[in-house]
Amino acid sequence: MALSETGGRLRARLQAIEHGCEGICQYRLVPLDAQEFPPVEAGAHVDLHLPNGLVRQYSLLPSSGPGGYLIAVKRDAAGRGGSQWLHEAARVGMALEISAPRNHFALREDNGAQAPVLLLAGGIGITPVYAMLHALEAQGRTFELHYWGRSLEQMLFAGQLGADSRVQLHVAAQGKAPRAAEVVAAAHADADVYACGPQSMLDELAALDASRRSGRIYMERFAAPVPVDASAAAGFEVVLARSGLRVPVGPEQSILEVLKERGMDVMYSCEQGVCGACEVTCLEGEPLHLDSVRTPQEHAQEKTIMICCSRSLGERLVLDL
Repeated sequence: MALSETGGRLRARLQAIEHGCEGICQYRLVPLDAQEFPPVEAGAHVDLHLPNGLVRQYSLLPSSGPGGYLIAVKRDAAGRGGSQWLHEAARVGMALEISAPRNHFALREDNGAQAPVLLLAGGIGITPVYAMLHALEAQGRTFELHYWGRSLEQMLFAGQLGADSRVQLHVAAQGKAPRAAEVVAAAHADADVYACGPQSMLDELAALDASRRSGRIYMERFAAPVPVDASAAAGFEVVLARSGLRVPVGPEQSILEVLKERGMDVMYSCEQGVCGACEVTCLEGEPLHLDSVRTPQEHAQEKTIMICCSRSLGERLVLDL
């Protein structure tokens, strides 16, 4: 595969900026000096490395592929600066760097390829969900989408989705709408649920009684949930298996911060436990998982830990580093 990479990054040209809806613009990135980008699947995202040093994650929209990637960005005046830069400083023709696509929010077939699917999106959370909708449609699978927004003018793709009988738009400006948890409670018990949206919406879904569902709930968050386990406040020791190096991690430090201070070259991106870039295999110990990338079942199967946010339930973790 012909790729142009700089330190694991892909070089891209910002080919177009288009109005998506009120407060949201779409940005098309094409290969700068390579023939193709890597292929993508629904739910994937890329890290966008901005010239001001910020790194932000954005989901890839359905038309993304080897010829170019399309992302949508909502301007957030109270955010950490990435969306403001893109809305105010980005210009067509600029060269930017991106990561290869990662996907921790892929469509699953654990319950069978024909299991019904319930898609839930709030606000800009429609971006990965919209790509899933297109994939499910191409696969001929049964699905239903519920999409919450403040007004139709602020809902990306509202025009296309409003004409689809499988889609329900819940517009706050038009009156009372059901909560996401209520929609899930009324859905088939064996439906797989995929949700992306505000933290309050996802926290509510996470609190649902999973034992009442054979289908699973998969979520992609914009920010990591606030840790509530008291173990998160304790210090512990990390052992790096490849070198035998032992490093203490203090109560106010993350594993990633400690490793960076010691000059170790480790991959990371969001530093909030939402992107999965810093995933490392845990060889020994009992991690306290504080990321929102993987489900508890996946943590148990994969035996990995996101070192930017997760901690240890015991006094020691041994990592494959």
